[in-house]
Amino acid sequence: MREANFIKEAKDFLNEAKLEFNKGMKEGNKILMRDACEKAWNAVVLASNYLVVRRKMPLPKSFIERKLRLGELESMNQEIKKRALVDRFAARFYNLHEQAFYVGYFDPSEIETKFTKVEEYIKEIEAIANKGCG
Repeated sequence: MREANFIKEAKDFLNEAKLEFNKGMKEGNKILMRDACEKAWNAVVLASNYLVVRRKMPLPKSFIERKLRLGELESMNQEIKKRALVDRFAARFYNLHEQAFYVGYFDPSEIETKFTKVEEYIKEIEAIANKGCG
C-alpha cells in the first residue's frame, strides 16, 4: 500500500507548485502559473486520498468519489466535520483546478493565499490521520 506516500507526494507537489508559480511570475509565463495551480490542486487530491485510505476506505477514483468519501468521514466524526474538509476540498477544486488551470482566471496576488490554504489542508489531514480519528 502506498498510503504513506500520498502525504509525502502532496507536500512535494505543493512545493513544486510554489517554485513553478514563482518561475512563471518572473518569466510572465501564464502557462507555468496555470500548471502550478494544477499541481497545488493535485496536492489536495493526494492529501485527501491519504485520509480516505488511512480510514480503511477504498481509494477514490474520481472527484465525486473523493468528495463523497470525505463526506462520509465528516458524518462519522465530529472533529473531521468541524474542519469542513468537504467544503475546503470543493473550494480548492473550484479555485485551483477549474478556474485557474482550465479557465485561466486567477489573480496572481491571491495565489500565495490559495497555496497557503492547501498547505493548511495538508497539515490538518496529516494531523487527523495520525490521531486515528474516524
